[in-house]
Amino acid sequence: MQTIQAVIMGAAQGISEFLPISSSAHIVFSSMLYKIFAGTGFQNVGSEEIFFDILIHLASLFAVIIFFFKDLKEIVTGFFRGLINKDYESPEFKTGVYVLFATLVTCIMAFFIKDMAHRLFDYLLTQRSVCKDRVSRLPHILRQLPVNDTLKNHPVKFITDLFFFT
Repeated sequence: MQTIQAVIMGAAQGISEFLPISSSAHIVFSSMLYKIFAGTGFQNVGSEEIFFDILIHLASLFAVIIFFFKDLKEIVTGFFRGLINKDYESPEFKTGVYVLFATLVTCIMAFFIKDMAHRLFDYLLTQRSVCKDRVSRLPHILRQLPVNDTLKNHPVKFITDLFFFT
């Protein structure tokens, strides 16, 4: 992995983490764009790239913990204070209960949909391979399309030709 690729992926994570979009998808997308412009092609994602992906997600987690440390500390101490003092009506105790309940529900759901998620992930990997093939052939395809005429007069046809041109 090149340093500039790491900087681009880190910037994509930093910018997209707090937006209501998938920062993980933007990391993959920015990495693919870098590979296109660097001319390295779409080799398989290596363990170094996966490790870096995990590392920047952990960095985001630590950034969130640091940013919300005061609030998290209040929730945790308020939860345990509510348990000890039997004060179940405090906002911090209720928030702690909600977080625990949401975590429990998520774990139960993950247990039951694990196999379906693996099948979906395998399907998406297959689709990603098809998409990578199309993107890698994009310069060749664009040279063959009558871009000016088709794009101006028939933009939908241009897009379908772009992705389904063989």
